[in-house]
Amino acid sequence: MFSDDGSGRLSFKNFLELFSVFSPRANFDIKVIFLFAIWDFDGARCCTAHIVQVTLEVALTVLTRPAQSSCSKQWTKSTDSMQ
Repeated sequence: MFSDDGSGRLSFKNFLELFSVFSPRANFDIKVIFLFAIWDFDGARCCTAHIVQVTLEVALTVLTRPAQSSCSKQWTKSTDSMQ
């Protein structure tokens, strides 16, 4: 999505460009382009109701699942094996 060659692999330069948009000094137009690029994940150059629906479904799935970090999973495995 943000790679120069469209492969999805980011160079260090791409990585820096990607995160520079979060700077308070970043140009508003750049922020809008970045936001649109995130929503236009199918490359159709428009945001359809389907895109909004899929995005919200994914967000709700991620936000409503129980949080368990890999550290707590490892801790649980370690303590289970002690019993």
